[in-house]
Amino acid sequence: MSGFQNAGITKGLILLTGVSSLTIALAALKPYAHLQLVPHLTKHRQIWRLWTYQAAYTNSPEVLMAVMTMYHMGVPVERMFGSRKYASFIFLVSTISTALSLLGMILLQPVVGFNYVPAGSFAIVGAIAYQYWRLVPTIYRFQIFGVECSSKTFISLFPAFLLYLQFPSTIFPFVIGIFSSMFYSSDLTLPLPYLRSQPLSSFRLPRPIYLLLQRLLFPLVGESAAPRRADRIVPDEMTAGMRAQQAAAREARANATALGELLALRTAALTTATAAAAAAATEAGQEGARQRRTAGAVPTYNLEGIQDGVIEPATTSEAVPAPPATPSRASRLGFGGLLNSVTGIRPTSPGSREDPAEEAQPNAPTEENIQDILNMFPNLSRQRVVEVLQRSNHNTALAVEMLLDESH
Repeated sequence: MSGFQNAGITKGLILLTGVSSLTIALAALKPYAHLQLVPHLTKHRQIWRLWTYQAAYTNSPEVLMAVMTMYHMGVPVERMFGSRKYASFIFLVSTISTALSLLGMILLQPVVGFNYVPAGSFAIVGAIAYQYWRLVPTIYRFQIFGVECSSKTFISLFPAFLLYLQFPSTIFPFVIGIFSSMFYSSDLTLPLPYLRSQPLSSFRLPRPIYLLLQRLLFPLVGESAAPRRADRIVPDEMTAGMRAQQAAAREARANATALGELLALRTAALTTATAAAAAAATEAGQEGARQRRTAGAVPTYNLEGIQDGVIEPATTSEAVPAPPATPSRASRLGFGGLLNSVTGIRPTSPGSREDPAEEAQPNAPTEENIQDILNMFPNLSRQRVVEVLQRSNHNTALAVEMLLDESH
């Protein structure tokens, strides 16, 4: 389990508690689990109870609460202490609690009849709970019905419920464990030869013994896997390759957006230009018809006689009087002006031939047509736009279609 990473002693305590409690339950050894002065120690001489009464619990709720307390409180405390210091701390607490429990029963049994200590590591749980409250910081605070609580509140319910299960006999070992943990964290010294007047927190198990126990017990406990890293990547943890991929993705999205906008703009411009050309052709045709009606005759053209781009005028039985003044180019062409704007065919007739000098040189496109196409195709040169307009016979819509076909 990744939750026991760097907490091998706590994992071993949990396994020992669970296995020993299950063993005495299956083997019907619960009457031998607790510590009692009379008659077990004084009459029956069962001294071995001093070393075994903290190893197992006698019912499953106690096992559950003890395991939950060791996991949620013991793991962070062991990671702060280190495994060797934490093992030394557990050894000192269990030794002090056993000595004080025996001393308490000897002194209080004749007075108040205190003769019983329940089975289980109540003193160790109390000592771990005190160190947890002292060392582990509070992450957040909140209120429930006006009562202020913290991130430690619900975790503290596990040892509280464990204390309640065999109340009041569990108070004595639990208080002894808290007292031992407080004495361990203080700077008080004991006149012991091994400590040499040093604080109790400086005590460590001898290194050869610790290494020997680690070599013997570590295969049974097993190695815990490292915690799984979060899938979310913090910006500081991003590599250069990740940043380059994100930059390339952003550039591709920007290019796609720009291309879409350009295509939409060109489509709208083409639609506008086509509509404008059609409106201009219609208006030119209507203007030519009005001028012909004003002149008193409407020339007709034989469309079946189109040869080599020339529309021959149809024969009429009546003579058409010539207009007194030279009409404009649009009025001279009439319906041919509409054909000119749509198909690019320029009708000619003997009476409507243009000036030879005008035919020798192609008509230059208007500045308005040039600017319209330059707005739609800003990358083209002016000379290129003029050439395309001349090829399309000054038809803006046809010129746009030609340029779009060339671009594809």
